Amino acid sequence: MAPPDPDEVMRLPEAVIEQIDEHVYRGSNNPDRRLELLARLMFSSGGMGFSYIVEPTRDAAGAFDAGEGNCLSFTLLFLAMADHVGLRATPREVQVPLSWRRDGSSLYETGHVNVLVETGTRRAVVDFEPDPIRSHRLSTTRRAQRISRERVLAHFYNNRAAELLAAGHADAARQWSKIALQLAPEFSAALNNRGVIESRLGEFENALGYYQEALKVDTDNSSTLFNLYELYRRTGEHVEARQVLDRLEGLRSRDPYLHWSLARRFEDLGELERADRLYRRAIGLRDEEPLFHAGLARVAEALGDRERAEQSLARAMELNRRSPETGFQWDNTLLALKAGLTEH
Repeated sequence: MAPPDPDEVMRLPEAVIEQIDEHVYRGSNNPDRRLELLARLMFSSGGMGFSYIVEPTRDAAGAFDAGEGNCLSFTLLFLAMADHVGLRATPREVQVPLSWRRDGSSLYETGHVNVLVETGTRRAVVDFEPDPIRSHRLSTTRRAQRISRERVLAHFYNNRAAELLAAGHADAARQWSKIALQLAPEFSAALNNRGVIESRLGEFENALGYYQEALKVDTDNSSTLFNLYELYRRTGEHVEARQVLDRLEGLRSRDPYLHWSLARRFEDLGELERADRLYRRAIGLRDEEPLFHAGLARVAEALGDRERAEQSLARAMELNRRSPETGFQWDNTLLALKAGLTEH
């Protein structure tokens, strides 16, 4: 599907305008009351009754038609509705622990946005997060910055580009990515994701350029550095790849999956002490992930620590029984350890 023009992304359907006029615009002239009525219209069972879904990212009209969307889809729709009733609403980027979506050897960044509404007498944050505890934390955090409408639209095109690439449509993803970077040329996540797209298309020099531009904006961005490492490894530039890997290990990231990914790489390289350290770092950040404990079991066995290896594998097996969809897989080392456990 060809990307829409930016001025179409937040266009409200007539059906939405009719509901806003009836339930909000004519309901009160008071900005505080209009904000309450607008939120009630969007989320109450007697109104539009929206629900949360991770993907796909939809424009304002698409979110309304589907009755569901992610934080970005809801933000776009809410901004358009707030504009219609005369509320002063501003999109914000919220700094949250970096989360990734994995597709093969590449990592896409996913972020979070919400809306600040200022009525003259109050400042309210409207945050579309299904977890009420996390929603409260995100809505009150000071680690948020206002962004322009162009920037929030760039988020939309960048999200869709990542979703299309994950579905195997690299050429279409490139078209969406182009618009994202036209709207926000220094959007590091979009630069990183464009590098992934170019790499997938075999345009390695282009990919390198986009990763380098992304790192100019965000020097220690872990997902960009990881993708740069994968690019160097793929193109046979082993010295550069090792330099990036060392740089990644030095980051004090709070993302456990970064440390897990790095541990796997060091394990493949035979640098078992470094892998051991990184698996343990990942576990310290997210103990309930069986993949981390399985990796630690493999490395401990390779280092000759059978007792610790069996303990780690037992923990991985316990966690995997609770959540069998995690992607835990048995390799030869783990199978041998499992056999040893059953002999005890």
